[in-house]
Amino acid sequence: MYSVPDRIPFARFFLLVLTEHLAFAIPVLGMLVLLDLLELRTALFMFSFFVLSSPILSLISWLFAKGSNWVNTAAALKTAGGVSGQLYGLLLGGLLGSYFFGTVGALLMAVGFFGLGSWAGIVLGGWIANRYMAN
Repeated sequence: MYSVPDRIPFARFFLLVLTEHLAFAIPVLGMLVLLDLLELRTALFMFSFFVLSSPILSLISWLFAKGSNWVNTAAALKTAGGVSGQLYGLLLGGLLGSYFFGTVGALLMAVGFFGLGSWAGIVLGGWIANRYMAN
């Protein structure tokens, strides 16, 4: 199962959360480019979203793990992955739904991709916790 480390420095935790963010940002960006949906304002929004949400999410997750005396480190990484998946799933589902189906389709696809992204993020966070948390 999971080994409980003594403590994890914030820089290492930040890199793990950044890896989770990149695992969702790159496919979303690629899909938007392939479908020719990427405009300058969408690209700027995604860039600012990525730059702002990565450090904030990693800090909150790291404080969660530190506050539990590093017992919940794997849960903190799973939560960070789930939130990353939810946010990028919501963004991608809304853009794809509005492009193909209009407003109602955007809402339905955003909710669907939100759940799918949450599940994928929790699975990715668990894999990262298993693989890279060992001392």
